[in-house]
Amino acid sequence: KQVERLRLLPPLPTADRVGHMAVCIGLPIYTAAILVGAGWVWHGHLGADPKAVLAPLNWCVYGFYLYLRDVPHVRGKRLQALLVLGFVIALASLVIAPHDPGKYYG
Repeated sequence: KQVERLRLLPPLPTADRVGHMAVCIGLPIYTAAILVGAGWVWHGHLGADPKAVLAPLNWCVYGFYLYLRDVPHVRGKRLQALLVLGFVIALASLVIAPHDPGKYYG
């Protein structure tokens, strides 16, 4: 049964190419969003919002992915695991830390 489930996934080179393209497009947009959010927090809306903590962590994971992409002998499953980690952090940001600005920002 597990082998049948793996057939639904794309081949590793295809997943690697698509993942790299997605990070190359998404990371600059994510960087701009973090900078805008940091500016908003800097101007008097200080709080302990879990999303404000998870966002830079997630940015570091994707940045580390791009760095490792240029390192020889680091390919395939290792890089895909890093992309999955970034996705899990993003999901945790949405699920564990619900959006309630009144709770964290006065």
